Amino acid sequence: PQQIESGKFLNWVAEGGAETQLDSIGFIVETPEIPFDEYVFLVSYAKLARCYSQRTGLVKDRGHLRDGFFDNVPATGMFALSTALASKLGIVTPDFALSILKTTHDRIAKLTGPCGLLPHFVKESTPGGPYQLIAGTEYSVVDSALYFHSMLLAAGILNDAAMEQTLAGEIGG
Repeated sequence: PQQIESGKFLNWVAEGGAETQLDSIGFIVETPEIPFDEYVFLVSYAKLARCYSQRTGLVKDRGHLRDGFFDNVPATGMFALSTALASKLGIVTPDFALSILKTTHDRIAKLTGPCGLLPHFVKESTPGGPYQLIAGTEYSVVDSALYFHSMLLAAGILNDAAMEQTLAGEIGG
């Protein structure tokens, strides 16, 4: 492994008339020892990050769906929180975490419904267009609380007092 710093391809060459049979291929990936709770966080963050769309600024509800089709509002807030925590672990830069926090707020602030509540699922009406509620989705106290708590914690972790104040005003409103 020390002689092969990185490998992208594995090639086999067989001469004409040769018979080959492949039973299995195994790879062992060695990672540095880290505490179990940090490992669990990083695996969860990686899965959540896989569903994040830079184009929309929201988290898809499922990784295999196209972005803008079935986006999850509380998960988007939790992604902002997770990214803030990831910046404290040195996984992402603080600037990246702040940009996620601000983008998330910019996108979600346009979604408020009755009494300031947020929906659980939204979709783009047209690609790049405004978001709308997915049929059958409600505006929810629980989803709103998950989003706002996540965002408040993220703003606190990132020492963004202005965002904390903005979010507190939105909650109070």
